[in-house]
Amino acid sequence: METLNGMHQWSASFMSSLLNSRQLLAFSTLARHGSFTSAAKELFLTQSAVSHAIKSLETELGVRVFDRVGKKAHLTQAGERLLVHADRILRAMQDARSGIEELQSWGQSRLRVGGEYDGVSVSPPGRAAGV
Repeated sequence: METLNGMHQWSASFMSSLLNSRQLLAFSTLARHGSFTSAAKELFLTQSAVSHAIKSLETELGVRVFDRVGKKAHLTQAGERLLVHADRILRAMQDARSGIEELQSWGQSRLRVGGEYDGVSVSPPGRAAGV
């Protein structure tokens, strides 16, 4: 039982340390634009929503990822490092979605072939006859 409790504790702490994909998208978009207004327009969000996402991300990380100078936002050193990972994560998430959508476009069912030869049932490997 200790192993299960240990795994539960590990997964709970891991889940609480995961970065939010919406925050990463707001972060990456703001990094490209350097403007909360432009980032908000691209994301179809309010400036306030983008600002909140960035503030939450910075709070979770415990570090500032942008320096705000007037209406412009410039990446800090931590922000530059995060951007490399954020872009990679967002691309991987899009690739996962595209892969699933590709499966759907090919159909959702599989063809299983079975038959009988001289009174002996034959089925695909890993499948019991008649199942």
